[in-house]
Amino acid sequence: EAILEILKNRRAGPRKTPDGRLNLLAADHPARGVTRVGTQELAMGDRHDYLARVLRVVAGNGVDGVMATMDILEDLLILDHLVTQAGGESFTDDKLMIPSLNRGGLLDSAWELDDPITGATPDACARWGMDGGKLLLRVDPEDRDSLSTLRYCAQAITRLAELGLPCFLEPLPVKKVEGKYRVVREAEAIARLVGVATALGESSRHIWLKLPYCPDYEIVAKSTTAPILLLGGPASDTP
Repeated sequence: EAILEILKNRRAGPRKTPDGRLNLLAADHPARGVTRVGTQELAMGDRHDYLARVLRVVAGNGVDGVMATMDILEDLLILDHLVTQAGGESFTDDKLMIPSLNRGGLLDSAWELDDPITGATPDACARWGMDGGKLLLRVDPEDRDSLSTLRYCAQAITRLAELGLPCFLEPLPVKKVEGKYRVVREAEAIARLVGVATALGESSRHIWLKLPYCPDYEIVAKSTTAPILLLGGPASDTP
């Protein structure tokens, strides 16, 4: 129960980025069954190793915060508490904490594109002083499950807007290739989905779009007036 006390006393991050730029560490992959990096099937499956790597990044000055599921955020808060109790400096003060809300679309599952909110709710984000909420919206026009996820996201966007919390919405056009969903990294496809994504819910006033990079990116940039947060994508062999 110490986590609840830590959350009550946590010094939250700024509600918006002061210089117009934002750099967040994404650490919500294991909750959707994604543990592979390169050829290592369980590279993100060792929680101690995963937390150590997350901690090294968050404790530095290169990021503004972390986007993760609540279990990861809670582990970080406990570690931060142990550090400060031992006389060290907090590494979570003034850092944004963005819970990832929908992780139900498990990798390679029969319902992968039916992605309900299985993590923190918008109300829980507000209750515990979180700095927003993240939603994944993968759409394949040939899969009816995408419609369910559109509804889940619309409801969550409306509630986050009512609570005055930023919504980091990740709309990704996907298609099935050899039995697996792949992101369609084409400017026209992304721009088309952006128009759908920002129209979801009661209001777009708190929406940030989390989008992949692709060739002809000016087409994507011109498709919206919402701020864009570029997602990093899968790890590669070279920086």
